Amino acid sequence: MKSQQDAMTLSHALASSAGTAGGITYFGASRGSSFLSYAGLRGRALRWLHRLREAGVQPGDEVLIATDDTELFTALFWACILGRIIAVPVSTPTGDEGALKIGHIWGVLHRPWLVGDARVAGRVRAVADQLDAATAAALARIEARTLVADSAQIEGPEAAQAEVGPEDIAFVQFSSGSTGAPKGVMVTHANLLTNCAAILGAIDHPGAPPRFVSWMPLTHDFGIIWFHILPTVFGLDHGLIPTKLFVRNPLVWMQAASDLKANVTGGPNFSYRHFLKYFEPDAPRDWDLSHLRVIANGAEPIACALGMEFSRALAPFKLPQTALTPAYGLAEGTLVVSMAPPDEAMFSVVVDRAQVSPGQPVREIDGPEPGVSPVDFADIGRPIADVAVRIADDDGAELAQGVVGRIQIRGASVTRGYYNNAAATLAAFTADGWLDTGDLAFTADGWLDTGDLGFLRNHRLIVTGRRKDVIILNGANFYPQDIERVASTVEGLDLNMVVACAIGREVTGDDREHVALFVLHRRDAESFARIAAGVRDAVLSEIGIPVDYVLPVARIPKTTSGKVQRYQLVQRFVAGEFQEVRADLEAREAADAAELAAAFAAGDEAAFAAHLGALARRIVEGGEIALDRPLMESGFTSLRLVEFARRLTLALGLRVQVTFLFEHATLSAIASALLALPRADAMVDARADDAAPSAPLAPLTASAPRIAVSGLALRLPGGVETPDAFLDLLLAGRDATSGKPAGRWGDLPAGLCITERGGYLTDIETFPARFFNLTPAEAEAIDPQQRLLLMTAWEALERAGLDPTTPACSWA
Repeated sequence: MKSQQDAMTLSHALASSAGTAGGITYFGASRGSSFLSYAGLRGRALRWLHRLREAGVQPGDEVLIATDDTELFTALFWACILGRIIAVPVSTPTGDEGALKIGHIWGVLHRPWLVGDARVAGRVRAVADQLDAATAAALARIEARTLVADSAQIEGPEAAQAEVGPEDIAFVQFSSGSTGAPKGVMVTHANLLTNCAAILGAIDHPGAPPRFVSWMPLTHDFGIIWFHILPTVFGLDHGLIPTKLFVRNPLVWMQAASDLKANVTGGPNFSYRHFLKYFEPDAPRDWDLSHLRVIANGAEPIACALGMEFSRALAPFKLPQTALTPAYGLAEGTLVVSMAPPDEAMFSVVVDRAQVSPGQPVREIDGPEPGVSPVDFADIGRPIADVAVRIADDDGAELAQGVVGRIQIRGASVTRGYYNNAAATLAAFTADGWLDTGDLAFTADGWLDTGDLGFLRNHRLIVTGRRKDVIILNGANFYPQDIERVASTVEGLDLNMVVACAIGREVTGDDREHVALFVLHRRDAESFARIAAGVRDAVLSEIGIPVDYVLPVARIPKTTSGKVQRYQLVQRFVAGEFQEVRADLEAREAADAAELAAAFAAGDEAAFAAHLGALARRIVEGGEIALDRPLMESGFTSLRLVEFARRLTLALGLRVQVTFLFEHATLSAIASALLALPRADAMVDARADDAAPSAPLAPLTASAPRIAVSGLALRLPGGVETPDAFLDLLLAGRDATSGKPAGRWGDLPAGLCITERGGYLTDIETFPARFFNLTPAEAEAIDPQQRLLLMTAWEALERAGLDPTTPACSWA
């Protein structure tokens, strides 16, 4: 492995790497791959730089790179680096959401160009009416400043490399904040070389140079910096797996690691669960994972239990059980801030859940304690070289070890600010140069606030969660990822299917925040009702808080880097989108409590009290609850009483107040008092300050009237996409066949294709993923025929005069 101590820029580093035997293995389907040396990469990049200059791109211009082709992406990226052009990696849009993000980014830039897929510009222009006037006006010239790039391989002369300095911007990493407005992190050559050297120093060990392999998207800082820029500048071999291939078949990840004898790979938490879903322990595999020393786990909250499950599953393939390596970082820190040492088994710190609020010392727990709810957080090691970390309070004062506070960072890897956004930069740093990660603001003393909360333990970092996501109930702080972890233990769920959010008091009109859990679910209402009940019970039992709403969603909104956009779900809730679903679920939950309601209606006090006991045991697990013992002495808390009151309200048709349960402290007293209420006055003795439960929807049953659909939708060769177009085709007697469209089937070997014409559908890759509540990754994984079925089924219903969104046609 060569040293890059003398390299001042990425351009110098690539020139040095071109003199080595190292390079990139580009993996494809069916275990196919191709190798490109760093000398070949540099030559290819210089030829692309010549093409860019011919088109009019100048040093200092910004180039948005939008392509899923990893070979083409790397060629274009390094062309920008060598030409002192500011690279702006963006995801290729598959729907309106991705196109809108590119539109927003375009409005932030000075002299932007778009290079990549020919269809991207059109998709962005199509959403211009959803952007502000200034941005929409800027987009008017997007086609004129778009260069179509179809293949990485290009012929022609090589351009001369531009003069580049260490403080020049290498690329801008954009991410959308909670308002959807993008902020671009400026990453300089010096930032990158510093952070890459620190990462390599943390994972390197004597022996053969490390080899890397990754499926992470190159538009994500984790993917482009750790798994492409780092090995490239140090002349180290690395392999790149197309992200879409990993989404479709995650097993290619370990196959590639085995084929390449890779030492280093990684991915965020969800990737390990995604892999395990497809992994069959008894299937014959020829994997040898003994070389894998580091599997970096970062970019989202780390679940140690999942990491250990992944490690155990691959132990038969000789995976070292110390390979999983927790890491913490952010774009504003270039990439990595802290990392656990390689060859150290990952572990978590278990603390009292009631003592993880900002400014509060945590209390570690060694074992089970009566009345104490434990929560565990992954240990993420010490800060890497050239990065300092401190924990501070809201006033910027440094806190002692073991006290929860704001995570702030400072060092040579930290960005100097946000591109073309002086206000955000000024708000981000402290006066002495620290970055506060809280709202990504720089504190008055120069530290950058990361927006995260955590504490130091033996000078090692423990991250507890995002400050803006914390849910506050009765003065105690609860972290959404902790609630999500517990909810995901319910049968049929996992970590990627649950999102916890706080619904503010200004929305609920209550004296506390409400907890909403949004669950990825695309099946029927009855199956979801069972899941919702299980989620409520699990969270109440383990964490001790009520879940006010458990709601189904067809997709979980995320940024292109995979971070959950909780604010979008809250906005949908506030807009009233879930009112009918809530009413339906409440009606089903009330129906499930039929035995309790029957005992109440019969006036049988003993039977009624017994059923109350069964309901109470679902809320507080751990044995019998005596009928004559106060609930607050039987494991109940005030929050558990809130949930008990809510369930009684739904089951009995009474608005039971929590104060009523305090006044009648035992199950026997509650049964007696409820049965003594005059039935006509029962609803008056309700949650006096709350609204009555919503009226339920009419249940969907087999007796519902049948619907006759009289509508037609189709997709046929010759561009036929409507019934009228089909009639025109028949009347004209036109031939709907054509020659093979460009890009269809790829480049076939000579002699393989035995016909020159065929019946081809047009635009089969165009699919409105956002319209159908699918993520781009989910849309890519769906068979094209299924995508066509979705679109034509919707059109057929519309042509029949039916609204596909109504309960008569669908649920949720």
